[in-house]
Amino acid sequence: MYTVEKNIPLASRKAYPFDEMEVGDSFLIPCTDNTKISRIRAQINNAKKRYPNKVISTRKEENGLRVWLLHKG
Repeated sequence: MYTVEKNIPLASRKAYPFDEMEVGDSFLIPCTDNTKISRIRAQINNAKKRYPNKVISTRKEENGLRVWLLHKG
């Protein structure tokens, strides 16, 4: 049986904070598994299609994947 709940806000589908970033800002996605890092990079490449005026770059670091906003048009 399900419990009906009222007034629960819908969670955002945005996985990454690109809308909140200024040029030069970055964020770290903690992850050391190379397979997961490849999947995350694929997700970010898909996100780039939604933000065609933004230049986004990634670099693998010791403790995860760092994502930068390099240009905002």
